[in-house]
Amino acid sequence: MLGGAPTTQAQMEMLRQLYPDTHFVNIYGMSENPFISVTRYEDTIEHTTQTVGKPLSEIDIEIRSFDVNVLPHGETGELFIKGDSMIICYYKLPVEMQVFDDKGYMSTGDLAYIDEQDYIHLVGRAKEVINRNGKIVFPNEIALHISELECISDVKVLGVPHESSGEEVAAALILKPGYSFNECEIIDYLSDKLAEYK
Repeated sequence: MLGGAPTTQAQMEMLRQLYPDTHFVNIYGMSENPFISVTRYEDTIEHTTQTVGKPLSEIDIEIRSFDVNVLPHGETGELFIKGDSMIICYYKLPVEMQVFDDKGYMSTGDLAYIDEQDYIHLVGRAKEVINRNGKIVFPNEIALHISELECISDVKVLGVPHESSGEEVAAALILKPGYSFNECEIIDYLSDKLAEYK
């Protein structure tokens, strides 16, 4: 079982080479509710690397906008969960500071969307979004596309302060041995995959 952070396709291919007789699934959970979703045995490598699977049958989930409206499939918002295996409150934390609503749903702090097949796609953390000129940028979306480049071994995308735009998108890259950094090539590659403001 893989969890704790997204697994890229390159990482999955490496794991499959190192452990050829092993089947990998991706899980999503938290201390407050250990198992929320999981990929299935028959799922493709794309499901395992691009999603955290489908919710378990005993877990109800909602994707909500920042104004707490429930969003339809395909739209990104904060993931809320509800289930019997979930904690009921944080010990000694005042009621007004709890992350539960009046229907028993808990705020996870994770940003996600659900596709038409009910797979959950994690996009990032609500606290980690980059606000560039009033537009929300999800660091994990950019990191996923950068990690697809053959020259990249690892990547971390984050927001850095900027005088006029509020925040700028920055990427820290680790190149594979034998490759050199070419900013123009990386930007050209990303320009086909991402909106210009990202």
